[in-house]
Amino acid sequence: MEARERDDSPQASSTKPSGDHDLPTLASGTRFGRYEIVELVGNGGMGHVYRARDTRLGRLVAIKVLSSPAMADGDALQRLRHEARATSAINHPNIVAVYDVETDGTPYIVSEFLEGETLRQRLTRGPLSVRKALSIAAQTADGLAAVHRKRIIHRDLKPDNIFITSGGVVKILDFGVAKLTPTSLASDDASAASNTEPGVLLGTLGYLSPERISDATVDHRTDIFSLGVVLYEMLAGARPFDRTSAVSTLSAILTEDPPDLAQVRPGVPRAVSRLIRDCLEKKPEDRFQSAADLSLSLKALLDDSASFARPRIRDFKRALGWWISAAAIVVTTSAALAFAVPSSAVDPLFRRVTFGRGTISSARFADGGARVIYNGAFSGQPDQIFSTVPGTPESRPLGIAGAEVLAVSPSGQVAVLLNRHLVRGYVPTGTLAVTQEGQTPRELAHGVNWADWSRDGQALAVAREDSGGARLEFPIDTVLFRTSGWISEPRFAPDGAAIAFIVHPVNNSDAGYIAVNDLHGHTRQLTHQWQTIQGLAWSPTGHEIWFTATDGFTTKALHGVSLAGADRLVLRAPGRLSLLDIDRNGQILLRRDDVRIESYASTAPSRAERDISWLDWSLARDLSDEGRWCLITEAGEAAAESFSVYLRSTDGSPAIRLGAGSAMALAPNGQQVLAIGAAQLVLLPVGPGAVRTLPRVGMTYLPVAGYFPDGKQIVFTGSLREEPTRVFVQSLPDGMPRPITPPGFRLTSPRSVSPDGKSVAAVGPDRRLQICDAGATSTCQVVAAAAPGEVATGWDQSGQGLFVLRESEIPARVFHVRLDGHREMWKTIVPADPVGAVALHRLVITPDAHAYAYSLERQLSELYVVSGVGRTRSLSDRVRDWLSRLLGRGSSAGLALL
Repeated sequence: MEARERDDSPQASSTKPSGDHDLPTLASGTRFGRYEIVELVGNGGMGHVYRARDTRLGRLVAIKVLSSPAMADGDALQRLRHEARATSAINHPNIVAVYDVETDGTPYIVSEFLEGETLRQRLTRGPLSVRKALSIAAQTADGLAAVHRKRIIHRDLKPDNIFITSGGVVKILDFGVAKLTPTSLASDDASAASNTEPGVLLGTLGYLSPERISDATVDHRTDIFSLGVVLYEMLAGARPFDRTSAVSTLSAILTEDPPDLAQVRPGVPRAVSRLIRDCLEKKPEDRFQSAADLSLSLKALLDDSASFARPRIRDFKRALGWWISAAAIVVTTSAALAFAVPSSAVDPLFRRVTFGRGTISSARFADGGARVIYNGAFSGQPDQIFSTVPGTPESRPLGIAGAEVLAVSPSGQVAVLLNRHLVRGYVPTGTLAVTQEGQTPRELAHGVNWADWSRDGQALAVAREDSGGARLEFPIDTVLFRTSGWISEPRFAPDGAAIAFIVHPVNNSDAGYIAVNDLHGHTRQLTHQWQTIQGLAWSPTGHEIWFTATDGFTTKALHGVSLAGADRLVLRAPGRLSLLDIDRNGQILLRRDDVRIESYASTAPSRAERDISWLDWSLARDLSDEGRWCLITEAGEAAAESFSVYLRSTDGSPAIRLGAGSAMALAPNGQQVLAIGAAQLVLLPVGPGAVRTLPRVGMTYLPVAGYFPDGKQIVFTGSLREEPTRVFVQSLPDGMPRPITPPGFRLTSPRSVSPDGKSVAAVGPDRRLQICDAGATSTCQVVAAAAPGEVATGWDQSGQGLFVLRESEIPARVFHVRLDGHREMWKTIVPADPVGAVALHRLVITPDAHAYAYSLERQLSELYVVSGVGRTRSLSDRVRDWLSRLLGRGSSAGLALL
């Protein structure tokens, strides 16, 4: 493979040029159409760059004119056209604007004229301060986010192509080797979509991502890797993978970790080093998944300037704060080493609030923490709202059934979710209403998922569904934030100036991160994406947001994150914890859950269901046609991070482990299983044979897929880059996926393909079941006999009807709906033991309707009020608090060193 480096100068620069080119430099006053040359300001491998005047509009512009050798090089001319086409597609303050291009005669490109210097020129004077480097990187990430939204990949991001204007604005330059997709282009010329020749590596060696070098599939995340290299170089003064030869540099990019930034540049905050490490992960799926997310994280670090800015001693108080803080470091360190001073520990006190056997969904403090209002279902009774006083054994029902507690205002108004039911796995939805004790709830809005009162109790912020995604509103109907995933648990800060919430980027997954919005539409990401995150509340001071989460498959623990993104472990305890509320005195309301997912199967209409669970989270994924074999994913603690795929006989015989991964579908011949393993599709043999990996395409997969009846094609739900989900069809074993639905569609059953293989049943963004043409794109029709919110469990034998039900509903009412509009009840599925049963997942029915299998989520909950959390203070913590009170806010720079 040939590594072709490019080092063209930017469109404009304040630095004068040197060097010769075959094309003579143009004299001042020379005209190119309406453009009049003023002076030569730079040159590069392709030609000269001039400052010029647009005589029609009276503005300064930059003109890049190709040199004679470049004009003779068809590839260079193509890059010029390519650069103009790519850059003109983007309108963003951090992208250089292109005004004009000419490819006949003497080719040239006209762009905005920039006063300033390239980042490369700035780096010749040495590394940058942490704050300056983060500012440049954040603006660059903003520009890349705009580029990626246009389905364009820059592919040559480096300091030479990052320009810093005299006003401090960053501009991304040179899209000559950018990769465009046909949807990026305004015209129908798809031939310009990519200008990469086989075996030729375009770009600059030290900034190439591992997938660029290995010739793997490249997507927008290659630019995130390159930006990580640039940020590292800004702080360290050297590229992280530079070696003595090109071969050793390529090898380092592929196989070596960068030198520890803390060793190269002592004083760089740990959070900054971690962010760069996340950008430089070898596997794209382990990096930041979007430039927008990276920008949010960079801006969060920027906001914490006190944690890394050098203090400016402007007055006596700040000077005193600095020196006392430094002395405190010596004192606390010496004390710790010499005397091993113990912490002033206060053990957390857990007081149980509920004592019945059942499930609790939500709870909030009321009356300043004197009461707890919660909703739960106990001993098989319907879910209802209760009130209790901590320390007493009894709870009093408030007479509101089928509702969930969302928030309690300072005046005692309770916001509740009426007619609550689960959609998309984890998301509750219903009608938002408000009530006070003894009153009938007053309805406010439909289709709401979560809500919280403003601090004055006069208005509500809500999270609700939005065209296949979700949005955050405050006040109601004023959108602050949107995502293609889902949003949970918005909570106002104690001062009312911000809302914290959890963003879950993928539907049917509780992975997510903490974000905060300033009520003006500006959102910052505060944490990395946790594998599981549920439960959020502000600390009483408002300095931290506390949440319950885990990065592995251990139980969730209580964590805290500052507004600058610094996170810490607050509390770990046995059991699965979920944070529900924190009162003004620091008492915490925690729910402890014992959660299991059980699988059940029935192999004949008159036969009772058999428990075919294997370990702790047994998810039934598919059922063989004759009902003998059930495909199971084990996704709990027993299976650890990789999950495990099992095949178990419905007669209760021991399960057979097929391998690691998340099971999706059983092949029609029963000889292989489609699964997700290591973020890609794999085929696992049921008997002897090797695991086969399907082509990688940079896709994020949802664990719902199926086979066509002939077993030669598969259908699945996936998302490319940051797009909404679609349904794709892919031929086995080496075909590439092609979409058959518009954005926002998803499958709900492994038996989504009709018996004749011509149609696929999918749910659209409007939550309506639709039938889509398996051989076409975006040809779908609504199933009139299916109600909104109902999903398909599979086709009947005739191919003229489907079995449908509402996701997660218990009892599960299953209907048989025909395409001609006929609808009838097929069966109502009621768990034999209803206590703790919160959701029924993925019902699968055989075509002859003689056998079925499903998963049941069972949650048994206990509610606790916990005090004393956070009172464990080390000596340095106590000194820090004392100094904070003594010196006030002005000493924060010095205190950050403690």
